[in-house]
Amino acid sequence: MKPFGLFHLQETIINIVNEGLISRRGIFYKVVSAGFYPSTHDDNYKKLGKVLNDLRDAESLNENNILDATRIRQLPSVWQTPKAFLTAVGSSYRKDLWEDQPIHLEIVSEKDAMSTVLAPVIHQYT
Repeated sequence: MKPFGLFHLQETIINIVNEGLISRRGIFYKVVSAGFYPSTHDDNYKKLGKVLNDLRDAESLNENNILDATRIRQLPSVWQTPKAFLTAVGSSYRKDLWEDQPIHLEIVSEKDAMSTVLAPVIHQYT
């Protein structure tokens, strides 16, 4: 870990989480890149988990910004009125801009943590 110590790591994690949606793995990659851990070895991931749990217990993290892709809530879509339903459906319409293109581009990532980084950019062009 960097010589700055635990407080600096905690402060960095809080700032990362406050930037926007990110997974636990995404936080891990950012703190490894910042030099807090020497590698992406599982032991370091476990150490980060303890730090995250301590920050959660202290209510220092914006829990809404930490994604958990392993727990998907299964809820039906509901609307208060038929008009609300039509508004929702109308805003979901998208023309397939790639329909007549001779080449189709696909972006694949082996790491789910990257999806939070890639998705906003990809959605600009789809």
